[in-house]
Amino acid sequence: GLILVVLSLIMLLNMVFFGQLVWWLALIYGFILLLKAFSHDFSDKNGDIFVYNDKSKEFSFRRVFQYKFHYITARNVEKISTKKWFRKLDAFDIVFIVGLLILMVFQQGLGWGLADSFTLILDNIFSTIILIIICTCIFYYLCFPIDVIEFKTATIKYRIPISIKLKYSNVIDKYVKYFATFLKNNQEKDVKRTFFMRLGAMSLIIVGVVLYVLIFFLFFF
Repeated sequence: GLILVVLSLIMLLNMVFFGQLVWWLALIYGFILLLKAFSHDFSDKNGDIFVYNDKSKEFSFRRVFQYKFHYITARNVEKISTKKWFRKLDAFDIVFIVGLLILMVFQQGLGWGLADSFTLILDNIFSTIILIIICTCIFYYLCFPIDVIEFKTATIKYRIPISIKLKYSNVIDKYVKYFATFLKNNQEKDVKRTFFMRLGAMSLIIVGVVLYVLIFFLFFF
């Protein structure tokens, strides 16, 4: 969220890189993500409280946020475990991520197609780097696993995001090696299906927009 806000303000104040729709989408979505962080990620310093009664099969979870409570109770729980899963997406995530991908790839494709001077080529190089950075952030937001508590009853399966602090020697271990190990060792069909569905949807949007730009320049320009 902070990356989107900073990049959008740079583009907005300097009139560089991408157009107005991209600026506003990035700015609004960046603030939405920051609000999510303050309302979901910053809980009480004592952490989460969860209790599972093996006899009654009752599970309860309580989290104190800065300004609200999050409380869940489930009965007749068949199974409970901690595992890796993906972030739950809401309507804002879907609309803004799809909008950003379509507009940014489309504008960047047009930019390279119309670049006929050194200044425009240099501008396109920088905007392509920004596009790659934002696409990488979107990929990790969609596909990078987080820790969750999962419980199942006869009718539902529910996951609660939690934070398990793990120490990593460097950024590569945290975001590259750990991610590769997770995909290699995890044999659950649901995990792999969800990962490839999200990655496939993102790839289809990018490829589709690139093909549209190519067809536009080949037949209509």
